[in-house]
Amino acid sequence: MEFTDYYNHIHGLVGDVRLVFEFKENLKGIKYYQNQKGLLDEFLDSEFLVRDRDGLSNNKIWQGISGDFNNKIIVGCSNKWFYCHKSVWSPSVDAVFMYNTLLKNERFASLKLKSVLDYGCGTGVMGVLLGMCNPNIKTVYFLDINKYALYSSLINSIGNAPNFHYQFMTSLEDYLIADVGIITPYYFPIERIPRNNCFERIENAGYQSAVLTNQVVEKSKTTYFVYSSITEKQFVDGLKYDFSIIDELWVPFTLGDNVSNITFVESALQHGLLDVRESGQFRYWHKIIFGKIQNKKSI
Repeated sequence: MEFTDYYNHIHGLVGDVRLVFEFKENLKGIKYYQNQKGLLDEFLDSEFLVRDRDGLSNNKIWQGISGDFNNKIIVGCSNKWFYCHKSVWSPSVDAVFMYNTLLKNERFASLKLKSVLDYGCGTGVMGVLLGMCNPNIKTVYFLDINKYALYSSLINSIGNAPNFHYQFMTSLEDYLIADVGIITPYYFPIERIPRNNCFERIENAGYQSAVLTNQVVEKSKTTYFVYSSITEKQFVDGLKYDFSIIDELWVPFTLGDNVSNITFVESALQHGLLDVRESGQFRYWHKIIFGKIQNKKSI
């Protein structure tokens, strides 16, 4: 299917497009950096995650498709620019941590790969960045049940002019076996309304993140993923495969895209799932663990 066909099909599903971000002047993203004493030394940093409309002023590709947007507001990551629909999560610390770690620890850009599966693609930031940094990659599969996520991934593939072919899907196809599968599953309840049995729902979120990761492993020769120290036990118990840890990162735990309601946070505190720090800008912290699974059955 050509780009025009993809574009018309997905645009027909989503209709009018509205961007989620109304950014103020010089608003920047989060960089988690600790000094030698373990204290937060820097919070805002443009190199980590920038949300800025001015960076697209000279980008002819983005200007060419900007007429479809109500506002020219784009999410920036790793010097690339990404459109994000209001119903799609924006690139977070998980994605940026994973991407930077892959380049540094796994030397991803030099691996002999042909295909990448971006599972739960959202804006498609991981699939686009990985596909662009490795010249050997020929195909990136973007998968998400959210039609607006597929639309965002389509725009971001075209907007960044990658050298790979892209395919979009809402479920895993039988034929699909990717060289690399990438997933940043939710590891905390995403429900907006507080309900009873909060702790059980937290535990279930960890288990479900393992279920999603298992699905990626079954379709990938190598799978990269993240999970949180909050639901580590449930995730590890639910994972069917042995894995190795590539890196870990302590980050603040605050209400945002992946933390839905304060009631769940209070439950996590009651059960000792968050690290409490009395000093510094943020009080609650958790650890993001970046893992890898080599599935020989898929090779």
